[in-house]
Amino acid sequence: IDVDLALGEHTTGMSVHRQIEVPASMELFDLHFRVLLPCIGWSMLDRSAYVFEDHTDGTAFGPPPEHYDRYGVSMKDVAASHLYVMSAKGVPLGGVLTTVGAYLAYIY
Repeated sequence: IDVDLALGEHTTGMSVHRQIEVPASMELFDLHFRVLLPCIGWSMLDRSAYVFEDHTDGTAFGPPPEHYDRYGVSMKDVAASHLYVMSAKGVPLGGVLTTVGAYLAYIY
């Protein structure tokens, strides 16, 4: 699966693009920590909240609940915009992006 990242446009008026290829079997959890954070240059030690949002139905995937207390992940900003966030662990990218042109919003 090709991943095209457009970063910062909504806050800075400029965008940074990265195109990467990852297996469809990669879990959203691993996509965040093992691919997106390093690709963008952010630290894996940063435990900020993140959400992948399916634009077709609004389903939100984010850190598993055990990370909230264990790693100090704050979901307060996410909770303001999403009533329920499913764990990104165990959810393969190809299970969410099932058609050509499908996309997820990545909110960090």
